[in-house]
Amino acid sequence: MSVPPVRSGGFQPPGEDVRGESAAGSRRYETSSALRWLWPAIIVVALVWAIALGTLAATRANPPTLNRVQFARADALALVEVRQYSRSGMRGEIKEAVPGGRGPVPAELETGSPVVILGFAEDLAETGTLAAAPVRRVGDGWEIAEAPEGLPRLVYPVANPGDWSDLKAAAAALSAGRDPYR
Repeated sequence: MSVPPVRSGGFQPPGEDVRGESAAGSRRYETSSALRWLWPAIIVVALVWAIALGTLAATRANPPTLNRVQFARADALALVEVRQYSRSGMRGEIKEAVPGGRGPVPAELETGSPVVILGFAEDLAETGTLAAAPVRRVGDGWEIAEAPEGLPRLVYPVANPGDWSDLKAAAAALSAGRDPYR
């Protein structure tokens, strides 16, 4: 019969072997081994979830929407490229125009024609910027159509061709009396 080795100092607690691990301690080690993979798994799932939500937000969220009242008061919805901005108005070039709530597109808003628009949003007035502007005739010029009382007149930034397509589709639906956002 062999006698198990004893720690230095001569005392060995019951249930503990020479390496200093008790039966409970080894179970604790096995449990922490399983938990070791839990946190990386949680982090991976969280990252995948965040990437999926970010992708959805970038591609599907916040479609451009037209203010119905402002659209109804507009002669046309014009895609305009900003050339110059001053307090007297924004000078630009018409890239395309679709009918507003007040009838067909006026002849003066044909593609390629220069235009001066009053009330254009200064923060969108950087040269080369594309914007969709609901415009209405004022005398011999143009201004941004009035918004509902208490709200600012809106000009819609057009960051990509999809934005303009969405706004044109909404304008066509509104002109036909349909709900554009189904």
